[in-house]
Amino acid sequence: ETAMGIHSLTSSQLSLEYHVSGHRLKLHDYGVNGISWLHPESSTGVFAVYAMGQRWDVNNLTFRGYKTQADQGLQHGIATFVGEGFEVEQHVLAYENSALIEQWQVIRAKSDSLSITRMDSYVLNIPQSDYELLYFDSDWGQEFESSRVQLRSKVILETHKGRSSKGQHP
Repeated sequence: ETAMGIHSLTSSQLSLEYHVSGHRLKLHDYGVNGISWLHPESSTGVFAVYAMGQRWDVNNLTFRGYKTQADQGLQHGIATFVGEGFEVEQHVLAYENSALIEQWQVIRAKSDSLSITRMDSYVLNIPQSDYELLYFDSDWGQEFESSRVQLRSKVILETHKGRSSKGQHP
């Protein structure tokens, strides 16, 4: 487990790199073929937890450590953060020979009471350009229907069920 330096989950298809500065972990590079998907003038939150009336992300949570596990074509990075009364584990799986990642968080209360009103599992500020967003919706009898839209402003894809069903998928 390391608390200093550079942490990378990189494959032949993907560059994903975090830098540590003091008690903060920053997403430094995320892209493919030398092209970054990050907005050059904006710090991305990576994820966001809305708890106790405040938005928490990598910009205001205290970074505690990072570890990497590798197994059968997968790299699994786990970053640990601490907030007021809770801690967050940020998990990222990067697949070998692919630009595909999986990302999720584990939140642990450090007291008897923690009120979370919203959880954004992925937050990314991208440079303005001509993008198309592909996502999946479901309705009864029409599971995993693809939808494509021009990405011109903030988009929130959400589910309140925590499982695949009618609506959008987690």
